[in-house]
Amino acid sequence: MKTDKLKSLYIDCPIWNPDVSVDDFIVAIGVNKSNSIYHVAEVRKKPYHKKRKNRFHLKVYVSDLLTLIKRDSTQTLYTMTWYKRNKK
Repeated sequence: MKTDKLKSLYIDCPIWNPDVSVDDFIVAIGVNKSNSIYHVAEVRKKPYHKKRKNRFHLKVYVSDLLTLIKRDSTQTLYTMTWYKRNKK
């Protein structure tokens, strides 16, 4: 189930983690937002060497659980956590 509308997300990963690539899946888990599954359409990487992290700016499609379960072995599954916008 893909919708035509792309959403923009970014993920911060430690520099030693494998890079996010097109056609990977992301499962977003959080307390203040509902759980969501995304299929990656575009990736832009920005390294932050001093902080030892990479920021991946993504364009994603909203996906569903059945598509996620039927993914190929070459497609990676990433998990991310929703954080509140107002950090204290």
